[in-house]
Amino acid sequence: MKRVIMIFAVFILVAIFNTFVYAGEEYQMIMNGAQSALALE
Repeated sequence: MKRVIMIFAVFILVAIFNTFVYAGEEYQMIMNGAQSALALE
């Protein structure tokens, strides 16, 4: 039973880490887009 809990905990940590990495990339894309829009004006 302990092993199942450990695997589940690792899976959750990986999912959270992937979400943060994806959000970071999205944030950089949005910031780059905003800077480009400001530069055009």
